[in-house]
Amino acid sequence: MKRRSVSRISVLILTFFMINLLNCGFMGISSAQSADLLSSYNILKNQYPEYINKMVAGGATETQIETFLIDLDANVRDRGELTEANFDNVMYEALQEVIQYRIHRPVFRAMLAEFEEEIDYTLENGILHPNLVPLRNAVKDSVLGKPAQDPEPGEPNNPGGGDITNPDDQLNKTILDQLNTAGNTITVSTTNNTIDLKGDTVQKVTSSGKNLEINLNSVKIIIPPGAINIDGNLTATISATALGSSAAASSLQNLAAGQQLLGSVYELNCVSQTNAGGLNLQKAVTVTLSYSAANVTNINPDLLDIYYYDENKKTWVAMNGKIDKDKKTITFTTTHFSKYAIIANTSSSTSKTGSSATETPKTETLPPSLEPATTGAEKFTDLKGHWAAAEVGAAVKLGIASGMSPTRFAPDQNITRAQFATLLTRAIGLKNTASIQSRFNDVTADAWYFDAVNSAAQAGLVSGYSPTTFGPNDLITREQMAVMIKNALAYKNKQVNSSTSGLDKFTDRGQISSWAIPGVSTAVDQGIITGRSANTIAPRQNATRAEGTAMILRMYKLL
Repeated sequence: MKRRSVSRISVLILTFFMINLLNCGFMGISSAQSADLLSSYNILKNQYPEYINKMVAGGATETQIETFLIDLDANVRDRGELTEANFDNVMYEALQEVIQYRIHRPVFRAMLAEFEEEIDYTLENGILHPNLVPLRNAVKDSVLGKPAQDPEPGEPNNPGGGDITNPDDQLNKTILDQLNTAGNTITVSTTNNTIDLKGDTVQKVTSSGKNLEINLNSVKIIIPPGAINIDGNLTATISATALGSSAAASSLQNLAAGQQLLGSVYELNCVSQTNAGGLNLQKAVTVTLSYSAANVTNINPDLLDIYYYDENKKTWVAMNGKIDKDKKTITFTTTHFSKYAIIANTSSSTSKTGSSATETPKTETLPPSLEPATTGAEKFTDLKGHWAAAEVGAAVKLGIASGMSPTRFAPDQNITRAQFATLLTRAIGLKNTASIQSRFNDVTADAWYFDAVNSAAQAGLVSGYSPTTFGPNDLITREQMAVMIKNALAYKNKQVNSSTSGLDKFTDRGQISSWAIPGVSTAVDQGIITGRSANTIAPRQNATRAEGTAMILRMYKLL
């Protein structure tokens, strides 16, 4: 436990406690509700047992925990009319008060021991930490009630659709109402920093093949189908919280020289009842943050980027986002939620890869036959000393590849299926046709990759996951790239001989998918792919922009 943090929280709460004693003689014992009412304790015990177990581990008994939660329920109820807009603030105020009650000192000590960082965050920001959201949900269900099942529009209990009084239910209904509408994106917005998505709603959106766009106040998150895997009877709570200065201070002290924070530090999270530590994203999601024109006065917007905070390494890592100067936004993709911020890199000596520049690069080896490029890579500050600098430079000279900005290439950022398809079409000179039509429901006409993906599909270079699904924003694996390259060689009538014997040197050859073996063996035999090391090929690992560009250039030299 961090002694400094404990001391600070203890002083803060003790101060609140003494004020109550002095002002109103409050002794800290509230009147508990009738035990036969459904309390948040019952809900936590049944749906979020890990919270009860953690507080017991911290030294509180279950009886003490139950009494505390009954009082918390009562305090929330006593604060007047509750709405979706005010519930989080009410919950915070009630928790802040009830935790001071003398009778609840054992629970306070247990929570301080087991939820120290979450309590610190809540007190500093006036909003609940994402890991306390399940507690919030339990209290909310206890106080407001939770219907067993929402009737479908037109059913007797809800003729013609009717009104849904629970705001969470209304948001989920808004989503479901768009399942059968035109378009490939379902959009829902809220002025809050959290949204509760029912598991069955998430599953229905996934089955529809549509993207889900969530607007949480000033943060936009686009979730592709299948990115969130959750049981239908659970709830996924997605949050995007702007941290207060105190909560952000510990991470901001690790900014590199020349880096300047613009706006807020946002903490993104996605939790469920059974995974309070955060759900793993199965696919990359797209996130957009906004910056104010006032914040970039005298700062070149090209110097802006989204960074995430690596909690383990205590460094800020560049996401190499796409800047829209007109809308004053930066968009990036990510497969994990963390702390994110818009940071200006005002030092010319500091790479846009920021503090992560010292990370060990991928070890894809260079074929000796390729000559280093004399121009093309020099303008990218993040390619200096990189293993792929020569090949990336050559690809840039040929017009096959381009950077994420005039000064950064983002070589170690993962590459998506749409990005690789674009490189492939450029390399083989595949011309886009005005009459081309989309083969895939998830490749919309306004997407920047529309022409490239559909031209590649029409030429037989890519086939998609299904006849109607391509997964343009999914991260591409190394074996997927190899298969697409083999298809491109065939399209150009390039006859190449290959044998699976070339795979024998790789200890992980058994990990190559059966459908990918011909493509990988061809790529290995032709020197297009060499391996992550001397004896590993890592077929199912996600590829980087450097690896994808290098493989494309090597293929190009065979044409």
